[in-house]
Amino acid sequence: MENNLKYDLIQQIVKTEDDTVLEQIRLLLESINNDWYFSISEEERNSILRGKEDLAKGNKLSHSEVMAEAKSKFLK
Repeated sequence: MENNLKYDLIQQIVKTEDDTVLEQIRLLLESINNDWYFSISEEERNSILRGKEDLAKGNKLSHSEVMAEAKSKFLK
């Protein structure tokens, strides 16, 4: 992130006297810091997105299909 953007945001926050705005900023920052999605790697996020795309395309298996495949593969 560009330092000028950070500096500008800090200046705006310091000048703001509206408690509602400040509370919204606090909640936004807390949600970002507490959201597990932002704590995983970009590769993991991309994998999640690919999985969601597969689901949207109908590329999925039921639990019983996965279990049957696992049994046939590992319990020979």
